[in-house]
Amino acid sequence: MNSSLKITHAYQPNPMKFCGVSIPSPMSNSLETMNIVEPTPIQKAAIGPLTTGLSAILHAETGSGKTLTYLLPLLKRLYFRYVFYY
Repeated sequence: MNSSLKITHAYQPNPMKFCGVSIPSPMSNSLETMNIVEPTPIQKAAIGPLTTGLSAILHAETGSGKTLTYLLPLLKRLYFRYVFYY
């Protein structure tokens, strides 16, 4: 383990929920900074199942939030691996 590595955001017991999925405060702060506070229809439909590990092919128009839909569960998983591993 790198001794100079510092975690600036620790897991908080009451994280924000987005599409019914708890997300860490650093991620929720980033979403709020980008003014993303309400999920789009594609996000409502897919983030929950993707968070459980299911695979999906999403089809929606450009600008509907598909990229965030795929990335939010992935980033959440990576965040918790990083925080609890180091």
